[in-house]
Amino acid sequence: MNPKRSLFVLSLLVAGILASSLPVQNAQALNSGTPPADLLLLPTPGLTEAKNPLPLRTWGRFEEEIVPIAYWNRVQNRLHQNAPDQFPEEAPLVHTQKPRLLNFTRQDLGPLELLAEGRSNFAGSPEPRIANIQKATEEKFRAIWIPTDSTFSFVELVGTIDGEHGWKKALNIFKGTQLEYAPGGGVCQASTTIYRAALLAGLPILEQRNHSLYVDYYEAYGSGLDATIFPGVQDLKFLNDTGHPLLLISFIRNDDLFVNLYGTPTGRSVELKGPFTASNESDEILKTFGDLGIGQAVWKYTLKKPGETEIQSQWLISDYMSLVKQVREPIE
Repeated sequence: MNPKRSLFVLSLLVAGILASSLPVQNAQALNSGTPPADLLLLPTPGLTEAKNPLPLRTWGRFEEEIVPIAYWNRVQNRLHQNAPDQFPEEAPLVHTQKPRLLNFTRQDLGPLELLAEGRSNFAGSPEPRIANIQKATEEKFRAIWIPTDSTFSFVELVGTIDGEHGWKKALNIFKGTQLEYAPGGGVCQASTTIYRAALLAGLPILEQRNHSLYVDYYEAYGSGLDATIFPGVQDLKFLNDTGHPLLLISFIRNDDLFVNLYGTPTGRSVELKGPFTASNESDEILKTFGDLGIGQAVWKYTLKKPGETEIQSQWLISDYMSLVKQVREPIE
């Protein structure tokens, strides 16, 4: 099986491990970026032979279900007998301090620790756009298994974007500056958030381009760090060069979209400094680029890998055909 063609969706079961008398800070975590939940990977018949994304079987949601870890000691036999919907009625509650991935696939997947989290906000989006974001998150990118040395392709995984496949009409950008209603408007909320997670994980970005127009929905948590996609024209691609598999998990909290990347810790250290705009140019920016235009946003990306003395540094430059939000505060 060619690993570069074997991105597939693992069956994922979401189990919330919450005690009835949680401290306030843990209860608040339910609405924050990292859900206090245990994620269970379940065996799927024919999983090792899968060449295409498999249907994702889920049970419950991060914020809704309370399922104690003690369940899984009592239902493993049923799970292996392909009866995952039969759960014991009672079990003691156990609380864990941070999310974990419990591996029941009977495959060595590594420790699957949280490596990076991407985040974006879509508050104020019209209903069709929200529907497309939810579809991308819950149907296409809720749980993606990325084998070692394989290339993640957003376009390959999102599939056909049209009305027949359930995508709603919302505003899209065509020919650089034209706004038109077309199926799938808003799907770039997912690609943008995945891009941010991949950056923070220190993964090589193979293909990415910012939108031609500055989009307010991508302003929070990384103004200027967006990734447009258009099947057949533009993709978002990154390489899993960690030496181990990765698991990408997407979920929505209120008006925020999160993408978590789990895998074996790499020891990489990533720093993103920005955004720099025409109104807060630093001496380094002026020396490197001169004056920035009102449609430019720049970030400095620094990556340090263990065992390497040289620190990789590059500028991430987004050029828009419209005004970007100007940042007034200086960035040290």
